[in-house]
Amino acid sequence: MVHSCCAFNCSNRHGQVENVSYYRFPKDPDRRRRWIAAVNRKNWTPTEHTRLCSKHFVSGAKSNNPLSPDYVPSIFHFTRSPLKRRKAAELCKYESRKEVTKRRKEQQMRHKAAAGLLDLAFIESAGAAATDSSCTDSADELEATYDNFDLCTSQYTTETCMQTEISFTDLVRLESECQQLRNEVLHYKSIAKANCFEDTTFANDDEKVKYCTGLPSYAVMMIIFNQIYRYFRDTQSVSKFQQFILTLMRLRLDVPLQLLGYIFGLHTSTVSRIFQEVINVMNIRLVPTFVFWPEREELRKTLPVSFREKFSKCACIIDCFEIFIQRPSDLQARADTYSSYKSHNTVKYLIGIAPQGVIIFISKGWGGRTSDVHLTENCEFLANIIPGDVILADRGFTISESVAFCNAELKIPAFTKGKQQLSALDVETSRVLASARIHVERVIGMVRQKYSMLESTIPITLLQTDQSCKLTTLDKIVRVACALTNISPSVVPFD
Repeated sequence: MVHSCCAFNCSNRHGQVENVSYYRFPKDPDRRRRWIAAVNRKNWTPTEHTRLCSKHFVSGAKSNNPLSPDYVPSIFHFTRSPLKRRKAAELCKYESRKEVTKRRKEQQMRHKAAAGLLDLAFIESAGAAATDSSCTDSADELEATYDNFDLCTSQYTTETCMQTEISFTDLVRLESECQQLRNEVLHYKSIAKANCFEDTTFANDDEKVKYCTGLPSYAVMMIIFNQIYRYFRDTQSVSKFQQFILTLMRLRLDVPLQLLGYIFGLHTSTVSRIFQEVINVMNIRLVPTFVFWPEREELRKTLPVSFREKFSKCACIIDCFEIFIQRPSDLQARADTYSSYKSHNTVKYLIGIAPQGVIIFISKGWGGRTSDVHLTENCEFLANIIPGDVILADRGFTISESVAFCNAELKIPAFTKGKQQLSALDVETSRVLASARIHVERVIGMVRQKYSMLESTIPITLLQTDQSCKLTTLDKIVRVACALTNISPSVVPFD
């Protein structure tokens, strides 16, 4: 008997009906109306005895799950291809959800089985303890213990539905494996903690502190950190100590921002923001504490031996140094920052050190085109000079008149201009002066060597002026580097 609903859809090319499985016509009224509306298009009416073949279902079989796409037939000869593809996709999603649900149930069963194993191990240990103490326990108590053991074992077997017998040896092996995994977790946690750049990472390791921060020891680093950490911003991504170390590593090693982001797990913009914020705090809190003009009486008491005979009234040794910057796009800025001496765009700073080798003055940044004389007379350096001071400088600092207005004295090497040969007195004076003035160049070299960011080409973005303090970010970096250098041992010998 050929069923009416299959006569036009389930026959092969020879007109013969294929051997497929059939299903009764749905008895639900709503589904029946939909079927009647569908089959009336082919001028035949289904009855209660009508059967439906498996080709009308996406998977080839009817499903009893209401969530399945094959709960009702949906494939007919008048069904369009996009609808068929959509039905097939819905079937794939349904199968995926079904597989996920199955795996979740299996995982829950494994968790229950593991919990049952732990309970069984505890019960066995309790039973062993009861056996060892049988000489002191009564027979009734021992019988109750074994009754409880049988009850728990039966409950464990019922709840977990385990089909495999597990011996006590297997439990011991599982416990040893768990303990081994715990030890490995603790080991790798200790390794991760050692590489997270926290305070414990640098404890009792002064060599690591010197390499990463330039500071002489761990104790000095923690003293500085304890003075300024309360002014740092609280963030969830990094701790305050990590912000401090990040800034010092940027100064000390000139580490690129992107690499610092990889090390600390931060975005490059976040690293840049943290660096500028910490530099600003260090400039406000550290520079006034470590870079200042000392009292003249204290200066005379601690004067090195090499200065006591010839320059007993020396208060400061000055010189200028330049830092390379990127080439500005503005033509006026490009002209103002171009240094003919360095053949590069630079920013020039005036630095002054005490005879003890301590930096006591650092100016703001000026364009590399600025002369040493103009920079010295307009950077507020002369305001720190008091009557009786002696200032040592190079030949380029022809500021004798400006220093004389402060009732002080400027000593520079003798000029050979207009002379065929220097006199013996001028040669000896210039030699002694050069041997004393060389310390300022040594300090400049130590600052550059200790904080190698000053030896690189500074990006133009660090030259934007902060209107609150009238300093650029580069000015703050130079001032902080000078302050941190003062914490290190001096390059000038005292004996």
